[in-house]
Amino acid sequence: MSNDVITAILQSHPFSKGFWPDHIARLTAMATRYAGEVLGWWSVTGTADGRQFQARSLGGVHALACDGERLRLACEDDYAFGFWFMRSILKVMPVRMPAIRARLVDVYSPVVAVQ
Repeated sequence: MSNDVITAILQSHPFSKGFWPDHIARLTAMATRYAGEVLGWWSVTGTADGRQFQARSLGGVHALACDGERLRLACEDDYAFGFWFMRSILKVMPVRMPAIRARLVDVYSPVVAVQ
């Protein structure tokens, strides 16, 4: 994907709404896509290895990926960028957490015998 296409995607995506032009440029420079890579926000926080979540697509997907460590360092280097990025992450979490919670209940609930 060309940088112009990546920039256009980032400029129009709700996740990056409010980002400054130099923030979009910074994300564009970091963005890639590799099959089978990790999905999740924990790699950005540096608190775990980033492999807590898995996702499987039921159809075609186009995704942009950024190396978590590189992204974390960019957030530390530019606090304004870090603020907007973490704010966007926090907007996504309340939407995703109920689905995660429901999945955990399905996985870890005891099986009830059917009579």
